[in-house]
Amino acid sequence: MQGTCKLCQEEANLELSHILPKFIYKWINKTSATGKMRGLGNPNKTEQDGFKSYLLCGKCEDKFSKYETWFANNFFHPSIKEVKVSYSYNENLFKFAASIFWRCIITNMDRDVYDETKFKSALLSCEDELRNFLNTDQYPVNFDSIYIGITSYNLNPQKEQARANFYYTRSTDSQIVFSDHKMYYYCVIPHFLFVGKIAGLDDSDFVNSKINPIGGNFRSVDMQIYDQGVNKLSLSQIARIRNVNLSPNQQMLLEKRILENMDKYIDSKSYEAAFLEYILSNPSE
Repeated sequence: MQGTCKLCQEEANLELSHILPKFIYKWINKTSATGKMRGLGNPNKTEQDGFKSYLLCGKCEDKFSKYETWFANNFFHPSIKEVKVSYSYNENLFKFAASIFWRCIITNMDRDVYDETKFKSALLSCEDELRNFLNTDQYPVNFDSIYIGITSYNLNPQKEQARANFYYTRSTDSQIVFSDHKMYYYCVIPHFLFVGKIAGLDDSDFVNSKINPIGGNFRSVDMQIYDQGVNKLSLSQIARIRNVNLSPNQQMLLEKRILENMDKYIDSKSYEAAFLEYILSNPSE
């Protein structure tokens, strides 16, 4: 498709770009019990890929691919393989986080709902600064607060956190959130949470979680997120998963696929998350 690249703003042949990286959806499908995904918006419809849009030219797509590959090799796959406590990183972590932050803004900022908030100008300024940073390395002075959380299995969930393990290890979630006092980017991918400040967030609510643009180290046991809005949103999304009801037909199809390949189901990450949820909710059994 011919058009204007949203990042470099040059006329080019545009590629169909994933808003969240393709490797995430490939991993979810590969490790699911059925080889497919279901979204919260329409759980009765199965999917095999995430949302895509004609955003980037080939050159900019390749640039983002470099950051995604780095994150996949240094954070994502190592965290899937084993429980990690310590992480070392370089500038590619900030660039990866900024790239998914920017992609969410650029695909959402024209929605009417954001015209109703006093933070619309901040949203537009954030898009502009992140785009300049990703395109030319001009530092985003006013929008450099991007935080990361490690969301591995919760072995001691509270009642309102039932299904949290499924949400944090098997789901994707990417949105721009606002209230009367703040606006931020919120993103969940398996085993990780990202939050990007647009307006109103306080660094002190994200302990040992702010990404240093030039690199650094994280220890998952030292990281805490205390922002009430972020935590309430997480619980709200977990509750949505908890309250999902498949149609009788979809439930029958799901059970049929599982029974046809029980070995695959037992070896899947879907089963691992579901079994852990069951054990934690039935400790006496």
